[in-house]
Amino acid sequence: MKISRLVAYAMFTVVCACSGPSVRIDDNFHKNKNLAKDSTVILPLAQPDGKEVAAIIISESNLPGFHSATDSSVNMVQSANVGVICAQHAESIASTVDNSSLRDAHTPFVPWPDVAVPITGMKRYFVIDFENDVFTNTDLYFTNGTQLTLIHPVFQHLKLAGGLPGLGKSSLNHYGMKLRQNLYTSIDPEATAIDRHDRPFAGILYVSFFKISTRADLKLRWQSEVIIGTVGSGSLAHTVQQSLHQKEPVGWDFQIKNDILLNYNMQLEKGIVASRQFEAIAQGGLMAGTYATNGSVAFQFRFGKFRPYFNDLSFAAQGIASERNATDWQYWVFINPGARFVLYDVTLNGGVFNRNSPHTFGFADTKHLVGNIETGFVVAYKGIGLQSSLTAISPEFKRGMSHKWGAFKLFFNF
Repeated sequence: MKISRLVAYAMFTVVCACSGPSVRIDDNFHKNKNLAKDSTVILPLAQPDGKEVAAIIISESNLPGFHSATDSSVNMVQSANVGVICAQHAESIASTVDNSSLRDAHTPFVPWPDVAVPITGMKRYFVIDFENDVFTNTDLYFTNGTQLTLIHPVFQHLKLAGGLPGLGKSSLNHYGMKLRQNLYTSIDPEATAIDRHDRPFAGILYVSFFKISTRADLKLRWQSEVIIGTVGSGSLAHTVQQSLHQKEPVGWDFQIKNDILLNYNMQLEKGIVASRQFEAIAQGGLMAGTYATNGSVAFQFRFGKFRPYFNDLSFAAQGIASERNATDWQYWVFINPGARFVLYDVTLNGGVFNRNSPHTFGFADTKHLVGNIETGFVVAYKGIGLQSSLTAISPEFKRGMSHKWGAFKLFFNF
């Protein structure tokens, strides 16, 4: 067995050396200028039809649902630092294996789900989100939101991200970190007195670590994250809004006081309908902690030209072994209706540990069922894209009004 494994490794290494770009499974592989940036990960095969093969590379868009070897085999391949065959060479390597065990030359398949292991996506993403109600000619309630997101395989080594739950065997997993700030104000930011029927001023600032786990074969995605942050003056929300206003927003003197934000959030997505130009996806979410505690349901409908939602992250660049008829362009319009059942919101009800805020709403004054709808469009070329959207929500507290704001998102796959 050991001899056959060594022979297989040697064969793969020779082919890689003689046939264009290849990848090595070490933390510094991206430093090699000859590597293809969208070469993804290895898929070790566990003795298909009695023959042992080290690995055949496929793109992340085809990876989920295919079965790989045991953890020990994966670790052995990685520790041996074995070169991995690029997707365009899979066909020649696959010829060494009885094709009855393969679905086609570019999608190796071993019919043993009990030996499958989770796979970490090797692609990197950077996303910038900016939300503001200036786009809807208002200046109240949720008035500004800024978020920076980095998705990178290095985060799998952090307990706060790598230890989060996922979809287990055969899943494709991405790990990342977010930095977010939100600003909330009353109807009149320059008011010099508290209006007990109006929204409290509040600012939040947090960092979160997350995991996105996908099973394309099941059309299923589980996103989970841990939030650590602050509400109050430590969020720097007053400083940000002051820089945007000509008049002093004195209402920040009455903002929600400083407190710690600790939250666990999760969202489960399930594909319902999928065609070349239309997809429908059901979503269910849960937030629990000192930032927010609620449950939510939503649907996502999108129309246009795009790669399947569960084959990769929606803003991913086209992989080496992508669909033959795919192009570098993606574009679609979307509409996402939903609702959430609210038990607690720090920006309305005040902090859990610090109860000295000058103005908050009690449980009875909080609207516990809040509807929302988001609509917009996305245009992406290769790994760069733009999303523009409009979000509207129903009142969040008694005597409150519905509210809407606009948003832009820039994403980069590098």
